Amino acid sequence: HASTWYVTSHFITVPHFTMLSHDKEYIVDVGAHISLGCEFYKNHFNLFDNPVQWKKSQYDEISEINILGNVKEPFDSTGRFHVTYDPSPPRHTMTLAIINMTEVDSGNYTCEVSAPSSAELGIVKYTVYVKAPVEDVYIVQGNTTTSGDVMSATAITFIENEATPVRCIARGGSPPPEMEITVGGDHYTKYFRFHSLAAMTGDVGFRTIHMTTMLITDNFRTSARDDGKRFRCRANVSGLRGVVRSALITVNYGPKVHCINSVASPGDRNIMLKCDVMARPRVTSWFWMLDDERSTLSEGEVANGCWTTVTHSGGRMQIKLYLREISYSSFKTYTLVAKNAVASQTSNVVLKQNYIEPNMRLHVSTEHRPSYVSRDVVDNGSSSCLKSFRSTLMTTFMIWHTSFMFR
Repeated sequence: HASTWYVTSHFITVPHFTMLSHDKEYIVDVGAHISLGCEFYKNHFNLFDNPVQWKKSQYDEISEINILGNVKEPFDSTGRFHVTYDPSPPRHTMTLAIINMTEVDSGNYTCEVSAPSSAELGIVKYTVYVKAPVEDVYIVQGNTTTSGDVMSATAITFIENEATPVRCIARGGSPPPEMEITVGGDHYTKYFRFHSLAAMTGDVGFRTIHMTTMLITDNFRTSARDDGKRFRCRANVSGLRGVVRSALITVNYGPKVHCINSVASPGDRNIMLKCDVMARPRVTSWFWMLDDERSTLSEGEVANGCWTTVTHSGGRMQIKLYLREISYSSFKTYTLVAKNAVASQTSNVVLKQNYIEPNMRLHVSTEHRPSYVSRDVVDNGSSSCLKSFRSTLMTTFMIWHTSFMFR
């Protein structure tokens, strides 16, 4: 807030007033001493015509510290506030010294230099924080913006991909603390916005400022991969002890179904199709859809030569569908439907037919026959193997035929 007034004399412009001090921030420890300077340039200056006054403000409360060189109450009775005037025309300095500082000395200190008409000539402001540690940190799921009567959560539950309000609240700390949020070691602070509140207690001029600092989001989303991770919130004032809180994340999600396609041939028996299912909370119901007519099959039921079983291992289910005997109508898509309190999920599994080349039906002997191969295998580059196999068969047949003719 450097201010300069000019006067003109004999066509030469000279400065009438210039504030030489500049705004500044101080962060000090309890018990520290501080000296705040109010240095300015002014011709023809005296304290009676140009009052220089220090003021202290704590939010909306403003208290006058001095009149001329005298300290006012309630500051004078502490014995910790001193104002001195050092004239060195045209430079002048009015210094405010504070010793043995405590938390109640935090605030904004301004020096105002006025004209005889009470108009402001210049002002300089110092922001002073007396260090105080963070008292506690709270992890809160919901919309609260206060730490009063709040318990920090040790476990928080989300629904996968559903927006949820979450707050990390730090109580105390001067200056306002640095805050950080991590989830499973990954930094999430950038997804939160900063917010702060202040309350004051004590006497005017010496209020204790109680800070509540928050990182807030109304759109915190998780996936099943976050289940079991730790949500951590840290708050600390530089150079002082910090406070860390953490909460275990539980993510509820709908069934996640993974099925494996199978291959069979007509006449095969007891063919199995299987699907693995994971869900939180647990699956409450499931069934197979067997055909386009939406015929269904649940645990313990038998229908059309089909039955099903289920096994549990940890949080995983394995659901199996058995087909007693395979016919051509068995080669189709089967659908598993699984449901829990979050969602219902369907997944398809296909029973494919083995494809057999006509020439593959030749028998080399009554004890051995070539293995069937699926159409997928034949189509994916096994024709050279088949040609070699046919050539071997033809050679064997010619040797046998020749030996038979010459018997």
